[in-house]
Amino acid sequence: MTRKVITVTEDTPVEEAPRIMVEKKIGGLPVLCEKELVGIITETDLFKVFISLFGGLRPGVRVSASISGAKGTFAMVSSAISKAGVNIVCLGFNEAIEGSEDTWEMTMKVQDLPKSKVVEVLKPVVRKILYVRKM
Repeated sequence: MTRKVITVTEDTPVEEAPRIMVEKKIGGLPVLCEKELVGIITETDLFKVFISLFGGLRPGVRVSASISGAKGTFAMVSSAISKAGVNIVCLGFNEAIEGSEDTWEMTMKVQDLPKSKVVEVLKPVVRKILYVRKM
């Protein structure tokens, strides 16, 4: 237990709570509305958000690709998927660990498109397909 409890408010952005938890090396945060306890955010809650953001409960094809950080790249990728007649059910980006600073890694999940077709659709608009997996 600690005397100086770290808390968040009910309007704290979802990405702020895990940042605080990692920075402070804690597994939960009391949530306050004014000075009243209204909830607790735990690591399990954040895992649920993570699963939701990555479409973890939906079937589909998950693909990760190296893409340019240039303006308009995401528009080209989403246009290619849209032209294939399917939807993107989850999408995430992060800066590539290696390579130039204009290189990003994109991960998405699409439904109702076979793995081979996903690769065919994306290959012309990404730098490199890193992996493709049916989920």
